[in-house]
Amino acid sequence: MFPWPPEKLRKPSLKGLLWVRLMVVAILPVICGSLLTLWHVTRLEKNHIVQRLQLEADAVSQEAQRILLSPRTVLSHIPPALEPDKVLSHIPLVLGKSPALDLQRITAVLEAAIHQSDLFDSILLIGSDGRVKALGLNAQLDSRRRDFENLDLSQDPFIQKALLSRAPLWSNAFLSMTTDAISLRISVPMESGALVGTLNTSTLGELVRRHRNSHDTTIAVFDSQGNLVYHPDSRLPTQRPNFKSLPILQKALNGQHETSNYRFREADFMGSTAIIPELGWVILVSVPTELARQPIRHLQFFFAGSAFLALVLALLVARTFADRMTRPLHALARSAKAFGEGRYQQQIPYQNSAETATLADSFTRMGQSILDREEQLHLALRQAETTRDRLEAILQSVAEALVVTDTDRTVVAINRAAQELFGFTQIDARGRTVSEILFHPTLLEQLDTVWKEGGESSLELQMRSHQGTMYHVRSDVYPVRRSDGTTVGMVSSLRDITQERASDRAKSKFISMAAHELRTPLTAILGYSELLIDQIQDPDFSRDQHRDHLQMICDKAENLEVIISDLLDLSRIESGRPLILHPEALDFNQLVRQTAATHQRETENHQFHLDLPAAPIVLQLDRPRIQQVLDNLVGNAVKYSPAGGVIGIQGQSNGSGYLLQIQDNGLGIPLEQQPYVFDPFYRAHSESAELAGFGLGLSICKMIVEEHGGRIWCDSEPGIGSTFHVQLPAHS
Repeated sequence: MFPWPPEKLRKPSLKGLLWVRLMVVAILPVICGSLLTLWHVTRLEKNHIVQRLQLEADAVSQEAQRILLSPRTVLSHIPPALEPDKVLSHIPLVLGKSPALDLQRITAVLEAAIHQSDLFDSILLIGSDGRVKALGLNAQLDSRRRDFENLDLSQDPFIQKALLSRAPLWSNAFLSMTTDAISLRISVPMESGALVGTLNTSTLGELVRRHRNSHDTTIAVFDSQGNLVYHPDSRLPTQRPNFKSLPILQKALNGQHETSNYRFREADFMGSTAIIPELGWVILVSVPTELARQPIRHLQFFFAGSAFLALVLALLVARTFADRMTRPLHALARSAKAFGEGRYQQQIPYQNSAETATLADSFTRMGQSILDREEQLHLALRQAETTRDRLEAILQSVAEALVVTDTDRTVVAINRAAQELFGFTQIDARGRTVSEILFHPTLLEQLDTVWKEGGESSLELQMRSHQGTMYHVRSDVYPVRRSDGTTVGMVSSLRDITQERASDRAKSKFISMAAHELRTPLTAILGYSELLIDQIQDPDFSRDQHRDHLQMICDKAENLEVIISDLLDLSRIESGRPLILHPEALDFNQLVRQTAATHQRETENHQFHLDLPAAPIVLQLDRPRIQQVLDNLVGNAVKYSPAGGVIGIQGQSNGSGYLLQIQDNGLGIPLEQQPYVFDPFYRAHSESAELAGFGLGLSICKMIVEEHGGRIWCDSEPGIGSTFHVQLPAHS
């Protein structure tokens, strides 16, 4: 079917042009106004977010500054409380007179200071030598008072700085080994020493939590070295991470306070910073960038929806106007398109002008004419399809592999036999070049020869199928010509002649073996017969010698009879005639024992081991034929174990009848040869060339067992031996 409209005629419709112009006039101002408003509102919203984060950071900073002034004030009021007796400068002297009284008063003052401000964990009175002279502890640390008494802190860097400083001094945050919490210290100088208070930052954390305006906001506190002091995730500060490399934190520590974006833990954030003046610490208030942009995105969605609604409204107006203008022409265009798609019976609507009415009548008459021609084409097509189906059926029914190609050497068709040979389906092969299908170089050369020289070509060759199987094939190539003699393609026929060549080889082998096997006993018969004739008048030729020669002639004649009987049985197999059996009730176990005993007398290198049921096994069998099977199987067990050994014969009844197994420990049969051991003339073992036989015994055994309604099979392993199984039914 041809595309409609054709490419050359595919141009904008009149309705489309009207729609475009109306939309430009009606929609463009709305869209431009919406975009400008959206840009302005987005800027306002972004500034609002920045201001909110900065205000929150400043508020936390101011509140933290106020809270941190409290412990400094408390410590600053302690020295005056101790100064009336110059306690610190005269501690050794005072303690010499009444040490217990002075320590109690000093401890009471320090304990009162701790209770006055719940920020302190401890307050230590440090002498100028760096030792703890007195201390006050909160309730949680009171049990560890002995650990602090007279403690030497002279090597503590902060204590050293505190003793040298003449002004209050704050430490950086550290992980307290006493409370396992983030803490900081403040020192206040005295005349001869210093007061050092240890503060837990949990109060600072409570302050931060009170100032969080929403669950989406994260407030973190960093010391002047960039160490994390507080974070909503309480596990982070105890790990002592350092964030000095964070760009927003670097700027804050350098005095640059701004709102900016940063990345932390594979996530994007927007944050504002503020400094706690008392400590030089940084307050970072942040919110995930995605959440910060949600209000802006909502505004964008709102304005986009408004613009979309305006666009839809304009489209509806434009459609109504354009429909009224183009309805008659559009109806004719639909009818013409239907004609192009093959729908020729069209009822063209009433046209409101003479020109369109004339055009509609012409379309109607043209459609009827096309319908008549189409009916004629359909009839011719059905006839062609019938002919094609017949040819396809003939092609698929041919046993030879057929490959049909056109003048471009492209495959047109292949039959089922070719599909199995080359591994391509009909669909896969069609359209490929012939070199992709006929992958054998000799076949391609044959095609080239026929194509260049004309005529026909025939040859035989060996090739592998796509599955790796080797075939012997006869390849015939015929040109396909029109009535005027023009060549329009090629037909390649490949016939599998593997079995024919195998049969020829088997016949040649059989003739060679038959000549050898027949000549051996005939030579013996002729030799002994001539000897008897020559010695008939010899008085020294005894009667026993005469009997031995005659017995030898008789034995060789029996061998000839066996060979001829096997050949007659083979002829019966190939002609498809069944064996004529004369079944009778036999004790099968007794027959097996007799056969084993006979073969035991003929060999000294083998020992027969029988494992048969003691009770008689009575089966309906043809005695001579079953005896032939037993002799063949037992004889093979002896023949193919030339080194001697044990011949095992085992029998047992089962649900299907009676199973006999004959096992040897001889040469064994290779796995790849086992499927063919029951084929006529097949002889396994490359080592068995010197062993006599036609290779007919097992094939005849199989025929006899199957005629009795049983089956026979073998298991074998090279170098270990073979086991032949004979399953006979309970009633034949």
